[in-house]
Amino acid sequence: FVFALDLSRLEVHAVAGSVEPRRDDAPVDAAARPGVIPSSDRGALVAAFNGGFKAEHGHYGMMSNGVEWLAPKKHSCTIAAQVDGRLTIAPWTSITDDSSLSWWRQTPACMVEGGVLHSGLRAEGNRNWGATLEGDTVIRRSAVGLSDDGKFLFVGIGNSMTAPALARGMLHAGATQVAQLDVNFSYPRFLTYQDAPESEGGLVARGAVRGLLYESDEYLGHASKRDFFYVTLR
Repeated sequence: FVFALDLSRLEVHAVAGSVEPRRDDAPVDAAARPGVIPSSDRGALVAAFNGGFKAEHGHYGMMSNGVEWLAPKKHSCTIAAQVDGRLTIAPWTSITDDSSLSWWRQTPACMVEGGVLHSGLRAEGNRNWGATLEGDTVIRRSAVGLSDDGKFLFVGIGNSMTAPALARGMLHAGATQVAQLDVNFSYPRFLTYQDAPESEGGLVARGAVRGLLYESDEYLGHASKRDFFYVTLR
């Protein structure tokens, strides 16, 4: 499944989880990491989707709300937002001025750069983009990609697929820069939000496709331990 987000009308935000990405040298500050969508953005909320790997699975960095939760890795693929909301997906070495960024999140090596598949994805069984504990690479995966003109962000979720299959699917959909997000059955999700029944008030999450694991108040009513992204109207 691929969701195309029109970035002229939508803005993407990143939220650190209440626990992940975890820094071994710093205690978790619950007040600084609420793990929910800020109440100030809920009136314009459109959608939300999962973030990246846990810190123990590669120590890929993240910064949001002016806090560097985990230091960047030099050659990791990085999803980043400028202060004006423009998005970039590129290796960290290509980002020359990180002071101009409002947030960034890192992943394994970029699956696609400039419309070209990463050379490591020529092998279907490559485990560099994640596998089960048993080593199975045919799993649920998620990814984000940018169109060549930067006007659309593609969010992809695939069931029972390899990393090369996911990358080729994102490329076919129109993404020329692609970063993989989280994998395995429990974590990939793309949610939309609608008004809850009048008796309940607030918003309720809905899976955009069948088979996603989430709660009706996902990213709203309880702290998410894992990082995530959410989307608002501009």
